[in-house]
Order: sequence, then structure tokens, then C-alpha cells
Amino acid sequence: DFFNHKSRNGFYNDALNSEYATPADVNLFYLFYDGFEDEPQTPTEEENMLLDGKLDSYWRYADLIRLPADKVNAAVMEMFGITLEQTNKVGLDKLVYLEETDCYYGAGHGIHDVDMTVQRVEHQQDGTILVYYNRENMLDNMVIALKPNSNNYQILSNLPETEYMDPEERAAL
Repeated sequence: DFFNHKSRNGFYNDALNSEYATPADVNLFYLFYDGFEDEPQTPTEEENMLLDGKLDSYWRYADLIRLPADKVNAAVMEMFGITLEQTNKVGLDKLVYLEETDCYYGAGHGIHDVDMTVQRVEHQQDGTILVYYNRENMLDNMVIALKPNSNNYQILSNLPETEYMDPEERAAL
């Protein structure tokens, strides 16, 4: 249930939309695809002028997703334990950043939640929790590795079960 309640757990469900071996490789476009619920979706006149020519014409007909950089950084830090700057910025090229507003912008396409079914959960000696699951309409079974922290979980990776490797094994390569 933890991942299937977006309103309660923010972007944790959206973290299931991409595959990554380390937090630095999460696809930020997919992670923030639906935007922040409390951000206005209608661009201001100033934003329209600043974005003119920076978004392709299709984006003019979709809901605007406004992602303040400080909120993006806070969400990445909460979920992955790293800053936005420490990520490899995967997918960030699909968004437009405006220095004047310190926000990223993109087009919303509606809810992008992942329907997942947990198959099993394994608790590792180091405290890591492995959640094996499948996604609706997807062939690969997945495993998301979580590390409990003071008030939630830090995501360590999200990979097809056939590609998952213990972090210590990966470090030894």
C-alpha cells in the first residue's frame, strides 16, 4: 500500500516509473511527471513570455507542470538521500529550466501512477528491505531496494528482478 497511495507518500509511486541501479540514475522527468499538487498549473503572463520559444508547440496545449527547484531538491533528498546536483540528471533535459523563476517546466499528461502488486518482501541483514513486485501491463518482475530512515524510506534502486544486484556485490565489480 505504501507505493499505491500517492497523496500520502508523494513521489514514491512515481519512483517506480523508471529503472535505476543507483539513486543518481533515477529518471527525474518520470519522477516529477505529475508535478506538485500545490503548484498552479496555469502559467503566469511572465512565465508565458519567458517560456515562449523554449517549449515546443505541443506543450502549449497541455497542463503546465511547474517544478520549483527547491521543492525538487527537497523531494530528491527525502526519497533518495542525495541532492538534485548529485543526480546524473537523467530525464531533466525533457524539462525547461528558467533561472528567473528557479523552476523547471514541462507538460502534464494526466496521472501517471504505477499499479503495482507486491509479490514478496525480504529483510536483509544490513537493514535494507527488498520489495519484489510486478507492474500492471509490464512483463518484468521488479525489485525496489529501500533503506529505512528516521521517518520514511530511502530508495536505493529499482530494477528488473533479473538485473538486481546487492550493492556490495556491485561495488566489488
